[in-house]
Amino acid sequence: MYYRICSNCGANLDPGERCDCEEERQKQTDRIISMMKINKDGQYELAMVGGCTWN
Repeated sequence: MYYRICSNCGANLDPGERCDCEEERQKQTDRIISMMKINKDGQYELAMVGGCTWN
């Protein structure tokens, strides 16, 4: 066998290759958390920062 399989995401990895699925998952979690804030009633809400253009 010339490749390994990541035990977390199932990706096929070359010999010596390191899977970055955990780092990517953490980046996504951090991005979502950064968009959340607690409003004056103590509830969480999404705070959309930056411009979002929908055509």
